[in-house]
Amino acid sequence: MKIRSAIFLVFLAEALVAGLGVIQYGWNNEGLQATTRFSGRLSLILFSLIFLLHSRKIDTLQHFLSANYFLMFAIAHGIHLIELLSYVSLSGIPLVPYRLAGGFVAYMMIFLMPWFQMR
Repeated sequence: MKIRSAIFLVFLAEALVAGLGVIQYGWNNEGLQATTRFSGRLSLILFSLIFLLHSRKIDTLQHFLSANYFLMFAIAHGIHLIELLSYVSLSGIPLVPYRLAGGFVAYMMIFLMPWFQMR
């Protein structure tokens, strides 16, 4: 699959997930929480596909997610991060510094992963 098509499909899947969250829970904080939760699960599905197929069936992985499959995961998880930050900001949840530090490290690894794949 070409990278543009894969990026489009990731954005389409995220839009469907957001729509599902809003339809089920409404256009409020609860809907944003559901959207964030569903988006995280979509990222988990992408990560699971990469984890399971990376070492044995890389051709299948490239067919479904393009040759830059780590970039597709990073984009999906970047959208999830935006939704997560929006939810935390609007809900007034207090931030815990050590959890922020762990999340920062995890997201940096996710966003650096495509760069290492392309090298």
